[in-house]
Amino acid sequence: MHRLFATVLGITVSVALAGCAADNSAGVDALLSRFAAASGSCDTWTAVTESRAVGAISCADGAKVYLFTGDAQRADFVKTELETNTDVRARTHIMLTGENWLIIDRIAVIVAVMPTLHGIIQGRNGANP
Repeated sequence: MHRLFATVLGITVSVALAGCAADNSAGVDALLSRFAAASGSCDTWTAVTESRAVGAISCADGAKVYLFTGDAQRADFVKTELETNTDVRARTHIMLTGENWLIIDRIAVIVAVMPTLHGIIQGRNGANP
């Protein structure tokens, strides 16, 4: 079932990102495939314009996936999201970050996909208000 979902998701994302550079959409496709294989899900992904990312995609349920050129760009984005993202500030969503990628989703989803994606959870809590 996950393989079928990942295949359908990959096709949907490829169509949605048709205007992006091939290497950027391939990177986002690969990250979305990993997210789907780890039990992350979304019915419809939509390309998002985010000037700080080389690729970005969003789901209507609030999930967002970003690909960056490197750690510095991702770290800068995390700092801004901690300060401005209403879902993160409301503590309904948290971020899972890797070296050059970031996924924002509901807490339960991030906790479920973290063991497979091997990212670091970042969000708002009592120690990081």
